[in-house]
Amino acid sequence: MRRLNNCFEEVERTIGRAGELIQNLMEIQFLPASLANAGLSDRIFDIIPGSRSKILDSKDIKKIGSRKLTEEEKIAREADIISGIPDCFGGEYSNRIFKSRYRDSASMFDFFNVFTEHARSQPLEIRVEIEEKSGALPDWIAKNKKKFI
Repeated sequence: MRRLNNCFEEVERTIGRAGELIQNLMEIQFLPASLANAGLSDRIFDIIPGSRSKILDSKDIKKIGSRKLTEEEKIAREADIISGIPDCFGGEYSNRIFKSRYRDSASMFDFFNVFTEHARSQPLEIRVEIEEKSGALPDWIAKNKKKFI
């Protein structure tokens, strides 16, 4: 009985942290430039393999030639690519938020739900991988909330 009680205490503690995480993410507006500026592009595109290439193709973003980009140009380019994630990978529920004419902004919670929703459409092995990768990043963002507000 004591072991069972300890398990329930852990579940209750974890649920409280999950609720706090969700609340923090809902308070942060989804701004692709803030994610790019924080240097999170590689981590974001690592969540869904091949996502960067798919977005570059779908948004017809030109590949970078031999010319060097300034830091500001790099951030703007990465923000443009990140902004394509909801369009390329969002499903029915994500599209209600990101394509709604009644809602003028989305939150980081909404953004990471795109990955969760996309994962549900994948085979189990890929689904688990996407869900694992997309779980760590929102936690980091919530802990560093001040960088994004």
